[in-house]
Amino acid sequence: MDSWYFENNLMKFIESKGKACVAECKNNRLVLYNDKWIKITELIKGTKVREMESYKINGKIYQVKQYILDMKGLGKVNIVISLGINCTKILVTNNLSWLPKKVIEIYLRRWDIEVNHREMKGNGLKKAWLRERCGITSYMMLNALVQTILEITTIISFSSTHFEFRSVTPEVRYRWVVIDVVMNLIKGFKNLGTVLLERIINSIANPYKSTMVMKMCKIAKL
Repeated sequence: MDSWYFENNLMKFIESKGKACVAECKNNRLVLYNDKWIKITELIKGTKVREMESYKINGKIYQVKQYILDMKGLGKVNIVISLGINCTKILVTNNLSWLPKKVIEIYLRRWDIEVNHREMKGNGLKKAWLRERCGITSYMMLNALVQTILEITTIISFSSTHFEFRSVTPEVRYRWVVIDVVMNLIKGFKNLGTVLLERIINSIANPYKSTMVMKMCKIAKL
């Protein structure tokens, strides 16, 4: 999560659930360093480049320095400072055993979550006319379930090269699913000619009478 959500009460709530998280941190937070409370800004100024470690993540090089320190109001935390040309990132996690590389990798997934929320609102909620809280909650859960299924498909799929690329938005994955379905239908038409088309029309026109739906699906490999 970003720095807007990094506050003591939320962090304590997450810890009470036995969970670990990674958050961006503002540079005015106080930490106990050499028995003195200082702002993280001062900690950054005292960090020397030769003391930093280099990690290559997703083709990019990150220069980082890790500290395990007490933070005001939170207690012991794991702080990872990443110095870049354009900006400096301060990441904090309540998991003290995680190495800097893991902390950065987890934080980089945050943008996927932001995009997921945006597309959930754009493709789902704006088209859903729901008044009751339970209906909205159910809809959100189903939408999240679809996203999860797509993510699992991305990991385990061997049938489509599209799903090998993980750094894409859910909307792009939806389109790839449609492409795969259409391609399988076209292959089915090519192999069976009008037979498959007639079965599809019959299954739509007579959804409760058709006995060929399952066989059709197997033939089309959907």
